[in-house]
Formats: sequence, C-alpha cells, structure tokens
Amino acid sequence: MARPWFEDASDLSIDIIGGDPFRVADHRGRVILLDFWASWCGPCRQELPELQRLQDNEGESGLDVVAVNVDETDQVALAMMSDLKLSLPVGRFNDRMAGLMDSRKLPSVLLLDGEGRIRRHWGGYREGLVEVFRREAQKLMTGDEGGLPVMVGVGTLAGDRFGVRWSRDLTRPVKGLAIVATPAGEPVVAATAGRELVSLRKDGKIVGRLDAPSGMVSLVAVDLNDDGVKDLVGFRRGSRKVATYDFVSRTGNSWDAPVGLFSIMAGEAAADRPLELLGGTLDGFYRLATDGTVLGKESGGDIAGAWSLVTGPGLDGFGAGSDQVVAGAAGRFGSSGDGQVALATRDGNLIILESGTGSLQYRANWSGITALAAQDLDSDGIDELIVSSGNRITVIGLN
Repeated sequence: MARPWFEDASDLSIDIIGGDPFRVADHRGRVILLDFWASWCGPCRQELPELQRLQDNEGESGLDVVAVNVDETDQVALAMMSDLKLSLPVGRFNDRMAGLMDSRKLPSVLLLDGEGRIRRHWGGYREGLVEVFRREAQKLMTGDEGGLPVMVGVGTLAGDRFGVRWSRDLTRPVKGLAIVATPAGEPVVAATAGRELVSLRKDGKIVGRLDAPSGMVSLVAVDLNDDGVKDLVGFRRGSRKVATYDFVSRTGNSWDAPVGLFSIMAGEAAADRPLELLGGTLDGFYRLATDGTVLGKESGGDIAGAWSLVTGPGLDGFGAGSDQVVAGAAGRFGSSGDGQVALATRDGNLIILESGTGSLQYRANWSGITALAAQDLDSDGIDELIVSSGNRITVIGLN
C-alpha cells in the first residue's frame, strides 16, 4: 500500500502586481488554485472569467485563486485583466514556479491543499474543466486528510518483506528508469515519461525536466566517457535506434545497432580494453562500442533467445532473460549482503531471486511494470528497488 506523494510548495512566494506578496505559508488552512496564463493564449482568455466566478463563489468557503502571468510585462498582464473586467490577484512567474509546473501547456493549473502541498495538476483547457476544479477544491476544503492509499502490488511470497518508501504519479506513462548522480554524489532517479526526461531526487521531488532525445525510452546509466559521471543510454525495445545523453556537456548522440535491441547493459572496461555495451537481441547478444560499432556477437547455449540482460551488485557476470522478462535489476535488497536479482514478468509478477542459487525470495502480483532500477537511496547499505508501472514510480525497500 502506498500513500500518494504530494510535492510541498509551502515555501512558495508570489510577487503580486500592485499588491503584497502572496506567500503560501500565510494561507495555511486555505485551498489555493494557481492558474498560469498568458495574454496570447486563447484558452486562457476563456478560462480566466470562469476562475473569477469560482473565486467569487468559493472564496468565503476557503479558496484563494491567483492568476499567474507567464513571462509578460506587468502592463500587458494588467491590460488583459482589465479588458476581461477581472479582479483576481495577478502574480509574476518565477523560477520556483517553473519547477513546480507539471505541464508545458497554457493554461496550466495547480491545486494546493491547506498544508501547501500540490494535490492536482491540469494542463490545457476544455469546457467543464473549471467545474472539476470546483469539485476537487471542495473535497480539500471539507477535510481531506491527504488522499487515500493505493495498492501497488500484492505480495504472495514473503509479502510483508518490503514496504513502500514513496510512490508518485507523473503526467505521462513511465517507460524507462535509471540511476545517475549529482556532482555531489547524491543519487537521482532518471525517468522517461512521454517525450520528457524527468529527474527526481531520492525523496521523489522532481528536480529537472528536458526533452528526451529521439528514441530514448528504456534507459541504462553508463559512464560513456570515463569522466566519473553516469550518462544515459536509451532505446526503444525492439528498435535499432540508440540515443545517448551526457549530463556534463548537456549534449546527445544517436546511432543504429545492427538489429533490434531489447536491453542494453555496460560490459567491463580494462586497461587494454575500452568500455563495451552489451545489447540483448532475439538470438543472443552483441558486443558494441559506445559509438555503436559491432565488436562481436555471442549466441547459442544458455543465452540463445536472450532478450533481457541484467547486472549489478552481487552478480559476477550478468543474467540473461527470455521474452517473458519485461525488466530486471540486480542489487542487494536483503540484509545479508548477498546479491539478488529482481525481475518483472509478462504475466504480472515481480520476483526477487538469490543471484547465487536462483532461489525465490519474494513474489508479488504487480501488473503493468515497465522498468526496474536498483540503488541504495538512503545510504543504509541496502538497495531500494525502483519500479515504474503506468504513470507511477514506486520505491520499495526492505522492512
């Protein structure tokens, strides 16, 4: 069971044109609706009068609506409000709000509860949407305590062994996960959601967004240029296109593999041998240079039909999975220090196996998993398992 994750915006302060700053912390106990708009946006012009009526009707019940103009002059913003005969407070956009917005569309709306937490996001406008705002705001004004927990999986073997650390939804389905690090060494969860590459802090807070390079869907973190910083390698399962992204230079590259790949992992580098990538295919795996040059192919025996490859702490080499394996990650998920392998299967199971023996340690019914990653996020010496399913990212760890 997972409690919904809500981003804390209680520190937000908005400069109001012609008025005192609007500080979220000063409005504790009241529900706040922030509408991001611009004068050139036709749907914004339709929505703002409806929001004025919403404020007029619900203000005494505990609702505050602030119209935040995005990157226009005060004169332009006030001229449009005057033209529409609106009296809503008009705020100036700032970098803090840019980090909170979960949509690149205008208008865009955030709904904050009485604790200053972001409870809902909406991007764009359609007829009847403001009525949805009203209903959601009323729920919060009548004593919602933080959202109902949701069931993310049902443990069927050692079902109480793991608990949810945090779980949060993004606005688009999550297809890829990888763990990179900040310059200070703090772990960061990188996720592909729609056409975006989203970076999340270890507590689930979004700290970065950028347009994902073309073809970057499934992810693996690899130090491609030996600068001590993990880069991202992305691909679409079954496709030949491979995309890379360097967080230091903020540049990307792409190349074509010889055949469609279903997984990628880093091979070993040595003094006399540069880093290799291993690509899992329908009939084994290819050894590839970091620019896509084919270095060799392995097939036959136990690795024939290897679609998925996985390595990590506790594995001397790597594991190869068939087409029944949707995703895999290796780590030390138990307190013994031994390595385990986590696998998501097509029939809706999440399983954890001892890497040395293959013995089943944990199983849960968890449908729709698209990616897995492993990392010790809280520095306790035990890895957490990061799971994506639908729009949700969930972090589970040993109880």
